[in-house]
Amino acid sequence: LGALIAENRKQKGLTQLELAAQLGVTDKAVSKWERDLACPDINTLPALADALGLTLDELMQSRSEKQPGKTPGALVDTILKAVALAMGVAVAALSALGALTPPEMLHILDTAGEYKRLHKAGADPKDLRGKTVALLFAQHSTRTRASLEAGIYHLGGLGAYLSARDLQAARGEPLRDTARVLGRYYDAIVCRTCKQADLELLAQVSGVPVVSGMTDYAHPLQALADLMTVRAYKGRLAGLRAGFIGDGCNVCNSLIAGCLAMGITLTVACPPGYRPAADVLRRAAGYGEAFRLTDDPDE
Repeated sequence: LGALIAENRKQKGLTQLELAAQLGVTDKAVSKWERDLACPDINTLPALADALGLTLDELMQSRSEKQPGKTPGALVDTILKAVALAMGVAVAALSALGALTPPEMLHILDTAGEYKRLHKAGADPKDLRGKTVALLFAQHSTRTRASLEAGIYHLGGLGAYLSARDLQAARGEPLRDTARVLGRYYDAIVCRTCKQADLELLAQVSGVPVVSGMTDYAHPLQALADLMTVRAYKGRLAGLRAGFIGDGCNVCNSLIAGCLAMGITLTVACPPGYRPAADVLRRAAGYGEAFRLTDDPDE
């Protein structure tokens, strides 16, 4: 994808700065796309195709040529490998597990398990040496923050905790401006925020890989950590049965996507009026009898 962007940008006589201005992103973002260190956000792709004189199908064909089970971008893959943290948490470089294919999800769990094993053996690879990761948190956190800071350090990188209350954003700076600044200083961003839309905007504008540390819609870190723990104790995921009791919150949304993708039969019991997101339920319906939603905990 990077080579395609660079070739067509030059054919159009555009500099990276000029292309960035057309798309509303930074020139650093364009530079990272062309070096395959990051991928354009899905919402940017139509405008990018138009600016390069390509059809969206031509641009997407380039993206589809990646190896199955791999996440695009060398740095993204490094981060996926990196975060088999002290407590065994794996990270999705996407905002929702529903966007991952089963092979990609297994790739994350397998790699996280290997790095957890290496950590326990005292042989942490330094895959993040010289890399900086911004931990942008707008909500309180103990486990997510602690595990990320520890894991990034063990792998040779710097995890810089940034409380949203201490940044200029707390005084009214637009999120787009904050995203551009962080994208210029950091190699990746982990964001824990209230609105899913804010996370997606950060990913679109910053030009670096953005990891969801939790939003009101999804909590992929929690779901992946749960799946990793279940597999460690049960030895497998496919064919198991699981139940969730509580409100259809962000954790529930992610568990539905993760469990069904891994072949787990799942029953969710939620009170009326507190059901999972509508789009999550629509996807779950495609799994037939593997998913059941009820308001009776006894079921």
